[in-house]
Amino acid sequence: MSLTPRQRAFAEKFVANGCNGELAAISAGYSKARARQATHECLKNEEVQALIERRQTPVLAKLDNANVDDAFVLNGICALITRIETYGLGSWQSASLLKCYELLGRYRKLFTERVELSVDDKIIERLEAARRLAAAAQQLEPPELTQ
Repeated sequence: MSLTPRQRAFAEKFVANGCNGELAAISAGYSKARARQATHECLKNEEVQALIERRQTPVLAKLDNANVDDAFVLNGICALITRIETYGLGSWQSASLLKCYELLGRYRKLFTERVELSVDDKIIERLEAARRLAAAAQQLEPPELTQ
């Protein structure tokens, strides 16, 4: 069974839009109201999956050959922040700016959660008591019946 023009367009747009299914479905001609359902249906189709994979392979190969390192990523984020600040803060620009700062913060490990654990006598006593209870429970279990 061959792909319909809409399915083919969906696959092309899916790869072009960075794997955003709803946007790809709308761009391919599906209605906004049905975009999620159309995305689900298209992505279940094996032929659509195969076309997406064929289209993504050169893109992924290009990324593998690119010199993507810390400096490249940080420069890209900083350049995007500069562009957003230059063109103003609309709703999508604000969300993008927030995401950029979040990524920079993660890189700098500003948001690392730290959980302090201390081993005190109470914890050790609780562990020993739990071990004694487990051992006692094993001794009380009746043997399994074999037929």
